[in-house]
Amino acid sequence: MSELQCAEDNFARKAVYDLKGIDPLLEIIQNSNLRQNKCLVAAATGAIWKCSSAIFKTKKYVDKGIIELLVSMLHGETEEILINVSGTIEEMVKADISYAGTVKKCSGIPYLIKLLTIENQELLVNTTKAIGALARDTESRLEMERLDGFRLIWSLLKYPSSSVQASAAWAICPYVKSSRVSCNSLASSEMVRNYVGGLEVLVQLLMSSGEVQAAVCEAVAAIASNPENLAIMSDHNVVQYLTQIALSQHVNGNDLLKSCLAKAIRECCVWGQNSKEFGQRQAVSPICSYLSSKDSDVVREAAKALCALSRDPQNCITIHQCGRGVVRRLIRHTGSRDEELREAAAGIMSNIRTLALTTEKIRFYQSKN
Repeated sequence: MSELQCAEDNFARKAVYDLKGIDPLLEIIQNSNLRQNKCLVAAATGAIWKCSSAIFKTKKYVDKGIIELLVSMLHGETEEILINVSGTIEEMVKADISYAGTVKKCSGIPYLIKLLTIENQELLVNTTKAIGALARDTESRLEMERLDGFRLIWSLLKYPSSSVQASAAWAICPYVKSSRVSCNSLASSEMVRNYVGGLEVLVQLLMSSGEVQAAVCEAVAAIASNPENLAIMSDHNVVQYLTQIALSQHVNGNDLLKSCLAKAIRECCVWGQNSKEFGQRQAVSPICSYLSSKDSDVVREAAKALCALSRDPQNCITIHQCGRGVVRRLIRHTGSRDEELREAAAGIMSNIRTLALTTEKIRFYQSKN
C-alpha cells in the first residue's frame, strides 16, 4: 500500500494527512468485505499507526469513531494487525490522555491485557507501551488493577527479549507515578512488594544492555520514592549497579541513559548511607561531567543528582575537586530560567559553602587551642 510506504518520516506523514490519505484507510477497515483481506487490512492499519501523530492532533477522525473502530480490532485479527492497532492506541493516548476514557468505555483494556499473554515480541512491545500510556489515566489504571494487568507487565521483565524488558520497565513508570496521587488506587509501593523477588529482578536488569538500562533506571527512580522499596533495592546492591553504569563507556553519547541514571541516583541517595556509598564507589565525578552536556534534560537531572549527593561532605569535596569548570557551570546555572536546575545548582553551592565554613570554624578553634 502506497500510504504505508510513503509514511516513513514526519513530513511524509503530514503530507498523507493533508492530502486526505487517511479517509481511504478508514474505508478499508470499516468495510466488512475488505476486512476479509487481512494483508490489505494490515497495510491500512500500519499506515494509520505511522500517521497517528498527525491523525490525533485534532478530533476530526475521533469524531468519526476511529477510536471505537480500532478497539474493535483488538481481537479476532492477525498478529500483524494487532501489532499495528496496539501501536496506534499508544500514540493516540500519548497525543491526548482524554482518549483513554474512550478506550476504556469500548472495553479496550481487557483486550489489551489479553494480548500480554501472546508470544509475539513485537506485539508485546506495542501492547506494554499502550498499557503504559493508558496507566496515566486514573480510571484506566484502576481497571488494569482489577484485571491484574500490572502483575502481567511486571512478569515481562523476565521475558527473554531486551525490547520487551525495556517496554515493560517503561510501562511500570507511569503506573507507579500515577498511583501515588490516586486515593482509590491500591498503593503501587505495596503492590510492588507483593511480587516475590520482583525488585531483585528489576535491580539485576541494570546490568543489561543500554536499551534496558535506561528504562530500568527510570523505573528504579519511580519506585525508590517509597522508602521501604528503596531499602529493599539497596539491599540488592542498587548503588553498586548504578555506579557501574556511571563508570561504563557505553553511557557516553546516550543522553537518555544519562538522564535516567541521574534520576535513579538522586532518588537512591535518600536512603541510609547510599549517598556516601556512591561517593566511595567514584560515582560522583561521572555525574559532574554530565553538566557539560548539550541536552538540557541531562544537565537538569545531573544537577539534581549532585544536589542529593552533595549532602555528604566527601562528595562536596569531590564536586569541588572536579575542576573549576564544574563550579563555574554551577554558578552560571544558579541564574538559569529552569527553576529545577536553578534550585539544584543553588543547593549544591550552598552545601559546598556550608562545608567550607564549617571547616574554617574547626580550623579557627583548633588554632586557638
